[in-house]
Amino acid sequence: MYPPDPASTSFATIGGNIAENAGGIRAVKYGVTKHYVMGLEVVLTTGEIVKTGSKCVKDVAGYNLTELFVGSEGLSVSSQKPSSKSCPNRKPAAP
Repeated sequence: MYPPDPASTSFATIGGNIAENAGGIRAVKYGVTKHYVMGLEVVLTTGEIVKTGSKCVKDVAGYNLTELFVGSEGLSVSSQKPSSKSCPNRKPAAP
C-alpha cells in the first residue's frame, strides 16, 4: 500500500512523487511522500553521487538531506535509488 495515493495514480511514478513530495486524498491521515522515503541515492548538479538517509527511523544527526531533496522538483538533484518504508495492506472496515 502506498499511503499518500496521489490523484493521478494511473500516470504517476515513484520518482515523480518524490520530486514533487506528492500527497493525495489520504495525505491528512497518512502524510505525504517525504514521510515514507527512508533514503535516496541522488546525483547532484555537479555530478557527484550522494547517499542520504538510513534504514533506521531515527536518523537525526545533522540536517535531514533526504527530506530536503524530496520535493525539490529536480532543481538540485536527480533521484536514482529511493528506499522507502513499506506499509501493510489494510483490511476494509466491516460494515
